[in-house]
Amino acid sequence: MKILYVATKYDYGKRERGLSFEHANFFDSLYNMGNDIIYFDYMDILKKMGRSRMNNLLLEVVRAEKPELMFVFLSEYELEPKTISKISKSEKIITINWFADDHWRFDNYSRYWAPNFNWVVTTDSEALPKYHAAAYHNVILSQWACNHFLYKNLELDHQYDVSFIGQTYGNRKAIIQTIEAAGIHVETRGQGWAAGRVYQDEMINIINRSRINLNLSNASVKYVGEWLKPIDKFALYTPGLKRIWHKMRSFIPARLAKSRPIFQIKGRNFEVPGCGGFLLTDYIQGLEEFYQAEREVVCYNSVTELIKKIQFYLVHDSLRQQIALAGYQSTLEKHTYVHRFNQIFRQIGLKNDYSLDKHPGSCVEISQDK
Repeated sequence: MKILYVATKYDYGKRERGLSFEHANFFDSLYNMGNDIIYFDYMDILKKMGRSRMNNLLLEVVRAEKPELMFVFLSEYELEPKTISKISKSEKIITINWFADDHWRFDNYSRYWAPNFNWVVTTDSEALPKYHAAAYHNVILSQWACNHFLYKNLELDHQYDVSFIGQTYGNRKAIIQTIEAAGIHVETRGQGWAAGRVYQDEMINIINRSRINLNLSNASVKYVGEWLKPIDKFALYTPGLKRIWHKMRSFIPARLAKSRPIFQIKGRNFEVPGCGGFLLTDYIQGLEEFYQAEREVVCYNSVTELIKKIQFYLVHDSLRQQIALAGYQSTLEKHTYVHRFNQIFRQIGLKNDYSLDKHPGSCVEISQDK
């Protein structure tokens, strides 16, 4: 299938930060599934051409290349709604956007962008009725997965007892400090930790070399105050105001904004088992739909329980390895991006049924000079 892939290649559009999550997972999977990819890195082109010229270039690429599918992973307001709508109204192309943060960005972002696409994907089951209430029905419930073309069981010797890879926001530092106060060293990597960020290959290597891989889920703050919604909508379509309003929001008292912490399943929940690693994760609602707790992954509900389970599984090697193997097998059988995309493509009427061992396709990157 010829796919126009519209997303950022580098993390937050910055080359020095390495490849983005979407490149390492969505692009790499679609490419290795045998598709012919036209790569439109809107963030890079935007910096060089500006928003208007970048959107015009996207229209030109659609007319010239005639792709069957335009797969989009939006960040903020880089594309223009009228550009997406114009492409979506073409009878020869299907447009679809994967919304990553509907758990906390539906009300002030997704609901306004979704109508411009033929289809959208969400990982938030609670967002489905919200889309329907907003009179948008072409929404697909999916979930993160493991890109098995990249994340692999390397069968390396263990070097670390416990590791955690991720940023230091929220209560993560406090949790790690409490674990280490119990006499357990945790190898930490990511922005904010002393050892700093890691690139994809090193992250996969660390997962493989760890006896226990921790997942500390992302607790986002969701603003549900109705009075904020019209301001959010206005700011969304006003680029200069968008960033200012986003910063101002952080100063709004929680009692006025009715904020609440929310938790969501993350890619790491699938990536660690997909590498054959033992995953010890805080319980997130819905995780049981994908893995059997205590048989394929292990969950905890408090820091005290977390420490006890670390201590237990560090000395019960056979049981730990048995759980890791079961999680690995389950991931390859049900939770790769090939599985996710097959389900999505069938639902939108594209009958391609890809296998896990498909040969790579082709890729042409669009530059600002095209």
